[in-house]
Amino acid sequence: MLLEFDDELSLEFDDELLLEFDDELLLEFEDEFELELEEELEEELEDELEFEFEDELEFELLFEFEEPPFSMRCMRAF
Repeated sequence: MLLEFDDELSLEFDDELLLEFDDELLLEFEDEFELELEEELEEELEDELEFEFEDELEFELLFEFEEPPFSMRCMRAF
């Protein structure tokens, strides 16, 4: 009888430990998943910002080499 009780108690204790271990693994997995997701989002954001910067730079270069308006050319002539 004592042996049966001891075995049941041991099983319950083992189950609790397994549940705690599962919870810890789950939390660890969630943390890793969140970290990977954050890294992916950061990379996407960096790519978008880089793309916007390239567009802005091209836009500025377009106007930098554009011929000045007629009134500006007249002013330069004098």
